[in-house]
Amino acid sequence: MVDYPAMTEVELDAVTAAEARIHPFPWTRGNFADSLTAGHGAWLAREDGRMVGYAVMMQVLDEAHLLNISVLPELQRAGRARHC
Repeated sequence: MVDYPAMTEVELDAVTAAEARIHPFPWTRGNFADSLTAGHGAWLAREDGRMVGYAVMMQVLDEAHLLNISVLPELQRAGRARHC
């Protein structure tokens, strides 16, 4: 079962560690913290309680800008991003 809880400050260490494994130029913990402080939408993707990915989105008026969407490297190419 997949659920999408809101990302909070508590998850930032795990998200930052995953980000460093996924991207050659990863966001820092500060980038994620700033996004939360700014009120951007930020969610985790969890399967059976385990984080499998995350997303950060900025909404401006009637537009949404996807700032970051990531799936853990060992779980990529299995169709998970279709559900985010």
